[in-house]
Amino acid sequence: MKNQIVFIFLFVFVLTFQGSSQVEFGMKAGISSFQLGQKSVVDWTQQNKFFTQLTEAEYGHHFGLYTRVLLTNFYVEPAVMFQSSSFTYLLEEYSEAGVIQLVKNDRYNQVQIPVMLGLKTGFFRVQAGPVANVLISKTSDLWDFDGYKDKLKTFQYGIQAGAGVDVWRFRFDVLYENNLGFAGENIQIGGRDFILNPNPSRLLFTLGYKF
Repeated sequence: MKNQIVFIFLFVFVLTFQGSSQVEFGMKAGISSFQLGQKSVVDWTQQNKFFTQLTEAEYGHHFGLYTRVLLTNFYVEPAVMFQSSSFTYLLEEYSEAGVIQLVKNDRYNQVQIPVMLGLKTGFFRVQAGPVANVLISKTSDLWDFDGYKDKLKTFQYGIQAGAGVDVWRFRFDVLYENNLGFAGENIQIGGRDFILNPNPSRLLFTLGYKF
C-alpha cells in the first residue's frame, strides 16, 4: 500500500507543479519485447511429468498519456500507460500413453505509471526513473492441470532507463525496464515454487506526440 501512495503522490505533484517551468502534454504508443528470467520449468507429479518451455515471446504493445515538466535542461515526465503482452509456450506431458505436445498462450494486461527524470541537450535526451505496474487482467490456457497455483501480485514496481530524441512535436524513446517486484516465486506446481515471470525485463520502443 505504501508503494501505491508514493507513486500517486509523485504523479499528482508533477501534474500540479507550475512555477517558472515549461509544461507539455501528449500521447504515446509503441511496442515492447520481453526476456523471461527462466525459460523452462520441469515438474513431476504422481502420474505425469510436465515440461514447459517458452517457445516465443511475442511483442507487446502500449499506449497512453504523458506530461513533461521542463526546468532548464532537466525534466520530470510522469505518464499513465496501458500495457498488453502475450507469450507462447510448449507444454509436453509424459505419461504411460506417451508424449503429448500442446501449444499454450498467456496474456497479461497492465496499467503502467512511470515517473521519469531526464536531462535534455538540444534534441537528445537521457532519462531514468521508477515505474509502477498494476495488473488489471490476465488470461491463460497454459496451466490447466492439478497442482498449479498462481502467485502473481497485482502491484509491482521497477526501474526504466534509456534515451530519446525530440523532433518537432514527435518524441522517440528507447527504454529498458527491469521489474524488481517480479524477483520472487510467481507460480507453484505440486507444492514447489518456480520463478516464471511474465515480464521481468523488457525493451520499450515508443513514439510520442506533443499536443
